[in-house]
Amino acid sequence: MMRTLLKIRMFWPALLLAAMFLLPGEMKGQTDIERFHTAMRSLKGLQRYGYKVHLSGVMPDGSYDAVELTMYMDKHRKQVAYTDKANIVIINTRHIMHIDHNAKVFKIFDRKAYENKYNGQFNTIKGLFRDDDFNRVIDSLFLKTKHVQLSRDKSGHTQFGMTTIRDDMKMQLEFRYDEQRKLPVSMDMTLGSAGRSDRFVYTYKVSDYVYDFDDSVFDTRAYFTYTNNTYTVLKYRHYKLISGL
Repeated sequence: MMRTLLKIRMFWPALLLAAMFLLPGEMKGQTDIERFHTAMRSLKGLQRYGYKVHLSGVMPDGSYDAVELTMYMDKHRKQVAYTDKANIVIINTRHIMHIDHNAKVFKIFDRKAYENKYNGQFNTIKGLFRDDDFNRVIDSLFLKTKHVQLSRDKSGHTQFGMTTIRDDMKMQLEFRYDEQRKLPVSMDMTLGSAGRSDRFVYTYKVSDYVYDFDDSVFDTRAYFTYTNNTYTVLKYRHYKLISGL
């Protein structure tokens, strides 16, 4: 089950970005679906954001698992910070750091050397910052939606809701949006099988959206130092250190 959830994480940047939108002033006077489409199109230029996610899944055999994570992304400077129970990953302008709590391994690489070695290969980090997959999700799924429900919750936030079924897959999506602050409040998405015996359900709950945050989230100095071509680990010193390419 956990292996399945880990595979799904590869698609999170595309799926979760779909909840991080700003409704521009031009949306006034538009129909509900036009407002939704305009909001989706505005996502393509989003460069800097953060969020928290709770992902849970129920498989056909009844097994259940859940993962919580925090993610920060700066596409302009190509930096990312990712944390869950088992991993801490920071990619900044100088280093790539991955702390694997399960394997008790601490990996540190010089970013430039890493990119030079793996340029064009499967494990290159450049794919993290490409918009291709994300734009395909926006164009093929959300911008083809013909029906959306628009309402307001008790706090006065705008709420978009949609349900779509495609290839025996059913997706339900709900956005809560603060029009005064022009920021999303939360996003709930449920993805599951429709009309199949091998039923499964994945649930994404996204919250705590941020756009204006300090670069300290990409800072690795609390974890290690680099002096005279030598890495000195400051945390998790008992983990195995891997720093050679």
